[in-house]
Amino acid sequence: MRRAESGESVVVIAHGDHVADVVPSGELDRLRETIEVLSDTDLVPDLQENLADAIFANVDGLTLCRECAANRSLPRIDLAAGLEGGGSVVFLEFAAPVDHAVAQQVAEQWRTAAGDAEFEEVRRAAQMIDAGYRKSTPWWGRCDLNEAHIRRAADGRLVLIDIFCMDGAALYGKILEDVAGVHRRIPRERMRYALDIPYIARENSAAEILALRKAWARAAG
Repeated sequence: MRRAESGESVVVIAHGDHVADVVPSGELDRLRETIEVLSDTDLVPDLQENLADAIFANVDGLTLCRECAANRSLPRIDLAAGLEGGGSVVFLEFAAPVDHAVAQQVAEQWRTAAGDAEFEEVRRAAQMIDAGYRKSTPWWGRCDLNEAHIRRAADGRLVLIDIFCMDGAALYGKILEDVAGVHRRIPRERMRYALDIPYIARENSAAEILALRKAWARAAG
């Protein structure tokens, strides 16, 4: 496996098929930990039944999939597992990007409540989940239905993935300003992966990333 840098994707192949893209942030140790978890045949069944209540993960997306179980507008979850430190790993059925015109059509259906019954079930559930997280989760962002979150599954149906987001700009600004204050709201031990998400590599310069890591390290001192 080659090393991925700056949010670059690593293709996952299973039995000769492209099944997923893993995006580490320039480090492979997180991926190794995931592989160790998924290789534990005694642990995996328990993890499947007891999804971790993780911040900085797809817990909100998992909530949506549970609320709308078997809904064809959502991807199938093959495995969801909690990781030590407040993260999680989720394996979904493979779904490919769609072209811009298709994404625009789906986004318009979402905006105007003009989808079919299953699509509308997902939209209503997502709005309720979004409202709940806005009240309970520090630095919550929004329900973010952009083009990257609209995919086509192998059977041809359109599915929505990863449609919730944190307010990354506000969170990372607060880390620079008052990292101790961040940890008063979210315990440090639940934020192991806070600086290891693609948003960092995508939106920040090398100098900004270094400043974030220095601010984070000061809190541990």
